[in-house]
Amino acid sequence: MMKDRLSVGKVIEFAQTETNAKKFHQEHPISDELRNTLLLDVFNDFTRYVVKHNYVAFITLFKPFMEEHHLLEEKRNALEHNLFWWHVFYQAYQDLGSSDVEFYIKENASNQKPIIKSWLREWHHAVPKFYHIGYKHSDRSLVVTDMMETRTLDVMILNRSAVAPMKGEIVMGTLIPIGDRLYFPITDFYHFDFDARKEIAGYVVHCYETSLDSSSTFETFLHILSTALQIENQVRKEN
Repeated sequence: MMKDRLSVGKVIEFAQTETNAKKFHQEHPISDELRNTLLLDVFNDFTRYVVKHNYVAFITLFKPFMEEHHLLEEKRNALEHNLFWWHVFYQAYQDLGSSDVEFYIKENASNQKPIIKSWLREWHHAVPKFYHIGYKHSDRSLVVTDMMETRTLDVMILNRSAVAPMKGEIVMGTLIPIGDRLYFPITDFYHFDFDARKEIAGYVVHCYETSLDSSSTFETFLHILSTALQIENQVRKEN
């Protein structure tokens, strides 16, 4: 009993809060209050800020890409939203000092605690990737495999209207850390057709094994995505 009490005490002691932590640590648990602040307040405000400042330029740049891949109408929004964040994070990758994260932090410096700024700067490390849905605790709680690094991640789905994933399918998206080793997708995943999962998985793994040395992760991702969408279309036609 005493050991149990001590264990509980340690968990409480090391949970990150707005007042006891200055640097965000993904491997440490966070308090419910801090999680709610990050996910309900900071996340919503920051994403609105980013969309306001980037969407027009993005849609002009990526409209040809969207049109040439002959998407199903019900999949257009998911691809568009994920490509938008690719665009945002690629710009940050090229110049961190001029990233939306840094501009947002400067504009809101007076009402942000250090751990909130630290969490936002974790977004600088965000990279769009392909994931394999390995296990489902529920439609909102998943274990996925990062197909670039072949590591497993625990993921929670925040958007209640998100498409429910299927075990074994391949998805594309960008994961953001939220503490306690948990991640969440910044927007709903793009779900590749289940019938095309084997062909797409084989292609993605092969490309990651052979392409990363010659170009940036962002550039490699866009090249792989383009071909993966073509594979998806081809399999759909054959079926």
